[in-house]
Amino acid sequence: MKLSYLKDIFCSLFKIVILKIKYKNKIFIKSRQRLGKNFKLSLINMAKVEIGEKLYTRTNVNLLCEGGHLVIGNNVFMNHNVSITCLGEIYIGNRVTIANNVVIVDHNHDYRKNSGEFLIKNIIIGDNTWIGANVVILPGVNLGKNCVIAAGSVVTKSFPDNSIIMGSPAKLYNP
Repeated sequence: MKLSYLKDIFCSLFKIVILKIKYKNKIFIKSRQRLGKNFKLSLINMAKVEIGEKLYTRTNVNLLCEGGHLVIGNNVFMNHNVSITCLGEIYIGNRVTIANNVVIVDHNHDYRKNSGEFLIKNIIIGDNTWIGANVVILPGVNLGKNCVIAAGSVVTKSFPDNSIIMGSPAKLYNP
């Protein structure tokens, strides 16, 4: 085994221990994680996070859960600079690949009120979905299993299983 791989595993184990001490019963993490440099998980208020086996992240992955519930399945990969902000519920299925600079957010500011309130809609990302670089996934999106989202897409609505999605706003691609 490469020394860098062992170092990553040891550092990930250390990060997980610190997270479990810090958040106690708000975080459920299964074994064999590989968390990259500057991995950040923030839980605020009554937030809860569940992470399946084999989450592999690269650098600068930021998960913020403020009073919401974030679920990440097994064998999920997140590339550099992924940002997920959860105030409601975000579910990411098994074997999901998320490319660099992806933003997933389940809320919008209520611009009609000046109160600082949010409009929250849950997000579901089905198993075996591949999310390309620089994609933005907005509130209320439900992506079926085996979807592919092209780089640079802005996903504002839901799509069924086996969809190829592209554009801003994202539309179903029919070759």
